[in-house]
Amino acid sequence: MPILHTLLLLLYNTVSVYTFTLPGIGGGQINLSQYAGKKILLVNTASQCQHAPQYAELQQLQQQYASSLVVIAIPSNNFNNMEPGSNEEIQQFIQQYKLSFPVAARQDVVGDEAHPLYQWLAHQQQNGVMDVLPRWNFTKILIGKTGLIEKVFDPVVSPLSQRVKDAVEE
Repeated sequence: MPILHTLLLLLYNTVSVYTFTLPGIGGGQINLSQYAGKKILLVNTASQCQHAPQYAELQQLQQQYASSLVVIAIPSNNFNNMEPGSNEEIQQFIQQYKLSFPVAARQDVVGDEAHPLYQWLAHQQQNGVMDVLPRWNFTKILIGKTGLIEKVFDPVVSPLSQRVKDAVEE
């Protein structure tokens, strides 16, 4: 673990992103510790959102950077009821994109019921970097290779934009 990462964790008395797991949409668990040493792009998704076509772009990004990045989609119904379906219905919808990256079971990403990962992201005191609170579907949170938040991209930013690619390559 790099010294700066260790110092930040000690300074803020934080836990690492690698301590979290997410339930997988088809069962099982997505254990973030298995991605230590890679960058992680967390994206809160919604099937009925105008940004849903970004699933295809996320898949392209995953394929382009497979050796150094993992995209993880976290379906959420927190914004304007745009993911009202069951996990099975979400799976049916995303089949059209032939995703090779993990997709979590539907989770809350804001509010008191937010998944513990998103509670950690929302509080600098816990994550040691910044407060990150998604304001809409398809907010993209880039976690660096050491498990710290590196960048946040608004929903309108394409996963294939040069800004995102540059951040992944840094």
